[in-house]
Amino acid sequence: MIRLALATGWSLHYIESLPITTYRELLAFDRYVEPIGREWEQTGTLAAVAVAPYVKHNPPKPQDFIPVLKPPMTGSEIAAELSKLGKHV
Repeated sequence: MIRLALATGWSLHYIESLPITTYRELLAFDRYVEPIGREWEQTGTLAAVAVAPYVKHNPPKPQDFIPVLKPPMTGSEIAAELSKLGKHV
């Protein structure tokens, strides 16, 4: 909650008064879409600029340095991945 308050400028009291569904949507957006406050975008740009002089081909893009969190897998997705493993054994 504190990080959300810092990124948005909202008070902790206001965030605590939000409906739980709204709070969960904000957390999901922050985790799976883009970080609230866009700090990673700035970090990725700085990293790409710092590495670019040392790369001859295909200079890095800021997105190359931004971690991407995937939503949890469903049961059917887990089963499909496990069946792929069985084919290689």
